[in-house]
Amino acid sequence: MENNVPLEYLAYKNNTLEFIETRGNMTLVRCQNDKKQIPMQYLVPVYPDMERLLVTVISGKAMRKVFRIIAYGLEKCKIRDISIKPVRPKEDFLMDTTNLVQVFPECQKF
Repeated sequence: MENNVPLEYLAYKNNTLEFIETRGNMTLVRCQNDKKQIPMQYLVPVYPDMERLLVTVISGKAMRKVFRIIAYGLEKCKIRDISIKPVRPKEDFLMDTTNLVQVFPECQKF
């Protein structure tokens, strides 16, 4: 989380939070068993840094879906939608790395 956080969010300030979903400019996150809506402006995203991570898209049509990184790149990642089992195989596609955030960040700070 950013500096200058309002008092109601201070309990989450130095924690790595699990992303659940975005609702407008609010993000629903989980810290241990506690769910909380926090404005996006107070969150610092954990960008992907390797293949096989689960990520979500932070803007655009693909928001709210979960993807797996098939091929990692500093500028672009090849991702696959894993949100549902398709009748026919889904195509992988490229997405800007900075438009992706980890769903379950690796280093938990609890």
